[in-house]
Amino acid sequence: MENNFKLCYSCNKCIPAEAVLDCWDKEKIKCMETVNNPDHYKGKDNPYEVIKVIDAWNLGFSLGNAIKYIGRAGAKGNKVEDLQKAIWYIQHEIDKTMK
Repeated sequence: MENNFKLCYSCNKCIPAEAVLDCWDKEKIKCMETVNNPDHYKGKDNPYEVIKVIDAWNLGFSLGNAIKYIGRAGAKGNKVEDLQKAIWYIQHEIDKTMK
């Protein structure tokens, strides 16, 4: 028996093969939004979206991650843990700078 299901490349759901194109058309925007602009990013229209600030200030990896964890603290869960991660990245940058 032939497998009549395929994985939609847009939504990563196993769906009937004949529906793949329809799924792509209907789900593309929704699926891409969860990749490009998830809710915890604070919105694509926000002028202070974390990645925009990191790029504008030309921050490197460690400081960029610190800003990311500060800017999104608590948006996905534990605020204290996010702030502790920010501290870790700041300390990492200090340690690199002092070498």
